[in-house]
Parts: sequence; structure tokens; C-alpha cells
Amino acid sequence: MAQPIKNLIVDSLRARVYATQDQLVQEAAREVQSYLQQVLMAQGRAAAIFATGNSQIQFLRQLVNLGGADWSKITLFHMDEYLGISADHPASFRRYMRERVASLVNPKVFHYLAGDAWLPIKECERYAQLLRAQPIDLCCLGIGENGHLAFNDPPVADFNDNRSVKIVKPSRPRCTGRKTLPARPHGCANRLTASCSSTRSRQVCYESGNRILVLGSVFVGL
Repeated sequence: MAQPIKNLIVDSLRARVYATQDQLVQEAAREVQSYLQQVLMAQGRAAAIFATGNSQIQFLRQLVNLGGADWSKITLFHMDEYLGISADHPASFRRYMRERVASLVNPKVFHYLAGDAWLPIKECERYAQLLRAQPIDLCCLGIGENGHLAFNDPPVADFNDNRSVKIVKPSRPRCTGRKTLPARPHGCANRLTASCSSTRSRQVCYESGNRILVLGSVFVGL
């Protein structure tokens, strides 16, 4: 087990800094695996939210390869999607999750956010209802260099907004893989503050940029 090179506590966030991305990914995956096992043992079911992006690829691969969790008892959500693209589009986050998670572990159900819905506002409302009906036990996310969470960039994020899922316009172009999508500036974005508001929810967040490798955990409401 890799040892962090630095431990930090910032407000309620316990953070650990690792020397390499491989060490970070392994520890993040082990922590998530262990927590899911604890939740399943305690209540027989679990619900989690996963994020997309390049920073999550190795983490999700490691988590899937670890095994040890009964995914047939786990309900999954994802954090965001581009508005107006199909589920099979190379940049679709539904496709990202289907190929990297759902098709490999066969969860109880994976609730997808349909960016190509005919009525996107209604789709946001549908997804918000699903989140309200299902207490979230775990959220795995990455924090961007400018502090953004999913499509909630600092200039547009409003954590007092009572909408848990909404359409937002990011303040900067978004890239998926090697392709920038300037023509798709909007996204149906799941607001993290509402979706992870349960007192039983745990967030595992990490960033693996060039300058810092951090794994942190927050127990919301504890």
C-alpha cells in the first residue's frame, strides 16, 4: 500500500498527496471499494455517482479490475452530459460510462442523463426526481484546475440554486479526449451540492494534474 507524501485537513476535507498518479489511482480505488463493501454490508444496497474526464479513466479501470463489490446491488448515476448529442457520440458521457463501467460490472441500474432529449428541461427534472428518490452513498469526482465540478464552473455555479439538475453554459471550451467541442457549449449538469446532500454520503475526490496528486474524502453531514 502506497504511503502519501503529505497529509492535509482543510475544513472537513481530509486530503492525501501522492508521489505518482499510479499510487493515487490505486489508493482511490481501494478506498471506494472498501466503502462500497461497508455500505452493502450495512444496508444491502448502495447508490453512487461517477464523473467522467481524462482524470477518471485510470481510476475507473482500477476500480473495475479490483472487483470485490456486488455491483448487482448498486445503482449508478453520472454527473453531466453535453446537450444535443446522442448516446453513441464519441464525446458522449453516456457512452463513456457505458464502455468503462456499466458494460463491465453490470450494475443494478445505471441512470443516464439524456443530452439529446427533445425536452431538455423535462429531462433535467426527470433526473432530479431520480436523485431525490435514491439516497446517494458515494460520489467520485474530480476537481478542475479552476475549481469546477462537472459543468459547474465557478462563474456560473450557484450552490443556493434549488434546482439539482439544470442546463448550464461553461465559461470555457470543453474537451473530451482529443476533440474540443466549441459547438456544444451547454450541458445538463448535475449539481453536486444537491445530489450528495445525504448525511450518509461520502465523496471521494481526486485530481491528477501535472503539479499535484491529491486524494481527499468528505463525509457530508458527519
